[in-house]
Amino acid sequence: MSELSLDENSVEFLENNADSKRALAYVAVISDLIPIDGADSIELAKVNGYNAVVTKGSYNVGDEVIYVESGVMLPENRPEYAFMEKNKFKLKTIKLRGVYSQGLITPMDSLTDEEQFKLMNYPEGGLPLGPGFDLTEVLGIKTIPEKPLSGGSANMGRPKGNFPPFLRKTDETRLAGMKPAKYLAKNRGRVLTGKVKLDGSSATFYMNRDEFGVCSRNLDLKEEGGGAFWACAKKYEIEKAMRNYGCNIGVQAELVGPGIQGNKYNLKEIDFYVHNVWDIDTMQNLYPQDMSGVCKILGFKECPDAFEPFVLEDQTYEDLYLLAEKPAVLNPDIPEEGFVGRFRDQLLLNFSDPGFDEDEMDGMQFGTSKYSRLSFKIINKVFAHKYGH
Repeated sequence: MSELSLDENSVEFLENNADSKRALAYVAVISDLIPIDGADSIELAKVNGYNAVVTKGSYNVGDEVIYVESGVMLPENRPEYAFMEKNKFKLKTIKLRGVYSQGLITPMDSLTDEEQFKLMNYPEGGLPLGPGFDLTEVLGIKTIPEKPLSGGSANMGRPKGNFPPFLRKTDETRLAGMKPAKYLAKNRGRVLTGKVKLDGSSATFYMNRDEFGVCSRNLDLKEEGGGAFWACAKKYEIEKAMRNYGCNIGVQAELVGPGIQGNKYNLKEIDFYVHNVWDIDTMQNLYPQDMSGVCKILGFKECPDAFEPFVLEDQTYEDLYLLAEKPAVLNPDIPEEGFVGRFRDQLLLNFSDPGFDEDEMDGMQFGTSKYSRLSFKIINKVFAHKYGH
């Protein structure tokens, strides 16, 4: 693999601008409008699992609208977002009149005639602007860059190359944006597990054909020059453990501690918690129980359990959300960021099967391999509001 020679600004750009398949803005349907106590001019609109404050009387239940998730950067050149200039065009979860507002709703006619014409006239014959249609690229929506590690690129380490092609990044989709009622109904009877979502920096440690490597979210990193990622690998002898295990795997974890995301958990030293294990040979994620077994052999800590596994029956999105809104396991003085839910049996899907129903993919995050798991995340609104997500 060829090595990258980048300055600090280029490293930061790559870390914060890697391709992401998660839809940040899309067509949605207002399913409910809820009055807000003491508010005469605003009301709460429900879109999938999200609630967003809108001007009273602007919309009706059943209206198709453009919904933009919170935690994003809005473009500066669109008139419908001009009012966000005072917030430097950062769209975050806010609290108004005692209710949380997540994201932004605008009418469908905020798309220009030219944009609608382009969307309706793809070479394939046109794509309908129906619910779920991804408008992220059309609107120019970007994620808010992560807070850099203290010390900048020096603490991150020097890049050796891009994220290796034999690995897969983990970027879970929010259940709130996945038509949650439909998704939960399809998965009744399955055992749901949950891991706490930690607010740190994503790291991947891999062993592939006797080569050990360390990655940040988007880059493969050099050992020379140190950095928090390699420092963690050396402190906990991660390479030794993975060599002794003897399999081609990627261990994906969250780095937490001093200098990382403001050290919200008040840790005295850097640490890591595993949330996923990727089998390089089969190009698949391990089942939750198999991941736990590998972590025990390696001697690595998993992300804490968010709740005891249970059989999904008639629980609603609101029921599951309550499992996210609680104090953090690592620091009870702050709210938990949320949790990642995965089914114990995982339901591996074969995309090449002639009988595969593409409707099963509604709003879900998939890898690019032939098989992939279904999973989701739920973000604690209290955490999002407190820390500006």
